[in-house]
Amino acid sequence: MMILFPLIWILFGFASIIVASQKGRSGCAWFATGVLLGPFGLLFVLLADPVKPNPDISQSPVPLSHFPFSLADTISLDHETKKCPHCAETIKFEAIKCRYCLETLNPETVASEVAARRAELEEDYRRLSEGKLRCPICGLWDVLPYAVLPDGGHGPWCPHCKKPVPK
Repeated sequence: MMILFPLIWILFGFASIIVASQKGRSGCAWFATGVLLGPFGLLFVLLADPVKPNPDISQSPVPLSHFPFSLADTISLDHETKKCPHCAETIKFEAIKCRYCLETLNPETVASEVAARRAELEEDYRRLSEGKLRCPICGLWDVLPYAVLPDGGHGPWCPHCKKPVPK
């Protein structure tokens, strides 16, 4: 009789798991409730409402073609700088007016420079995501990630510079 009582309470826990999983709820939490409260735990899970899926969240991934923007539009150029063509002071890349000499830059020229820089960064991000490496010396993307170096060691090697890539 002593062993039968805990087994019945464990069966209430397993019955709670079955009912909870059919209602979309956590089986582990309801198992604990069923074991601790016995028939009352099973009654609570029977009375619980089923979990409804959130209608705001899509269950299937949305292809990138459905987004009204490209990756280049989301790239931040906040830390990019350039020299002012009038006074040669360093200004933000997207600046239309120099804060030092107060000269106004051509907005069309600035917009085309920004678009070109964003396209360049988008291409860089794409190549990095493919696992490609860029040589910091020559700037080309054909770096071999693991090669036998002239000193006998192993590491990245640029076939254009004919040098090991510094880390």
